[in-house]
This record gives sequence, structure tokens and C-alpha cells, in this order.
Amino acid sequence: AGKIAMIHSIEGAHHLAGKIENLDDFFARGVSHMIIPHFYPNEASYTVDAIPENMPLRKLGWLNREYDLTKGLTGFGHDVVNRMFDIGMIVDMTHGTPRMRKDCYALAKVHPKKRPLIMSHVGVHEYAPYAMNPTAEDIREIADTGGLVGIIFMTYWLSKPEQRDGTEIILKTIDYLVQHGGEDVVAFGSDFDGFTGPPKNYKSPRDYTRLRDVLLRKYGPEKAAKFLNGNAERVLRMGWGDR
Repeated sequence: AGKIAMIHSIEGAHHLAGKIENLDDFFARGVSHMIIPHFYPNEASYTVDAIPENMPLRKLGWLNREYDLTKGLTGFGHDVVNRMFDIGMIVDMTHGTPRMRKDCYALAKVHPKKRPLIMSHVGVHEYAPYAMNPTAEDIREIADTGGLVGIIFMTYWLSKPEQRDGTEIILKTIDYLVQHGGEDVVAFGSDFDGFTGPPKNYKSPRDYTRLRDVLLRKYGPEKAAKFLNGNAERVLRMGWGDR
């Protein structure tokens, strides 16, 4: 209709306050998608270290804690993921441990409704070997659900050592995602909001015009359209609401 729409999302299952029925309430209010873990473990899931080591607060000793990557979804977390599949709220594994991601893959494979799993704002482990970033195996598993990986616009998570010019590493990340998950797995989840450190040439959403031009030249209009919005729209239709 040519109108601007906002799609509601939640970051962190702590918002559920340990009550599964709150999922249905949020869904009724228009929430399409929830990132299950965030910076700290919650009733549903354990989390990875998602605070860059070079942040000033980190250097002062704040935000430092131990992370157990062998822990994944809790029993409540299993119920949350299954209920999200039931009602049609997209499951986002960003910030989750490798174990948590494996738990989600296992639940998706046996659920009667085929629902996409996503990681909305990450790099890839190959170029930035942090626990938050998906491996080649993760990418294949996500693609098998019909899901996607949204590339973060924060150079710390895109490359190690960090590259401040974003174009090259963003394109390398796209190629890696296509290699291991196909064209339908690529999306952008900038994480421009918050305290992120974007590439010097991608500071705000208006800079997507620059990225679009690069994508059109390298991949052509059909693939560029998939990466910029087509894959995300498909996942919304596949994962949000009853079907």
C-alpha cells in the first residue's frame, strides 16, 4: 500500500518473566520475532560474550563475567521455542551459545510446522572467530530451516583483526554465506541502534544506498534484491503467524 510499517521484535526472553503465556500476549500485540538470549543468561537460554574486548567499560573491569558455552536452552527454553514455532513467532538465536543453537536445530527438525531459524545480527566465525558468530555448520543448519543470517554492521564482529572499511569484509561475508548456505540465507541486520561501532563508510541506514550499488554491480539485480529485502520478507511470511 506504499505505507511505512514497523514490525515489533523483542530482544531477550527475560521479557517473558518466566511465563510461557506471555508469548501469546506479545504475539497478540504484534510481536513477530524474539531473540531468545541477550547479554546475560535468562530463564530460557544461556548466552555468549557479546561485549567487545576493546570497549572502554570492559577495560575498566565492568561487564566482565564467566560464560559457559556448554549450556544451551533450559527446559523452559525448549517450551519457549516450541511455542514460538506453534504460534508463528520467529526464533532468533543471536547471542546464543553453540549448544543453544544445536538445541534449536533439533527442535526445528521434529516440529510439525516448518519454521525458519535466524541469526539476525552477526558476522561469520571464519573471519571473526567469536562464539557469537555462526560456523559453516551453523549456516547450513539455518539454511535447511529456510532461515537466514543477518550481517551485522559492526566491524569488531566481522573481522579479526578488525577492518574499519566495511565493504570488503561485508562482501567476503556474503560470499561465505552463499558458499555454505546458498543465496536465500543472506540478509542484513545492521544493529545500527545501541552502542555498536559501524564501519566508517556505513554509519547509518542511508548508507544502504552505497551498499545497494555495490551489490548490484557484483551480484546483479536479482541476487541484490534477495540480500537487501527479499530473503527477509520470505522469512517473515514463513515464520510469522499461523499457516
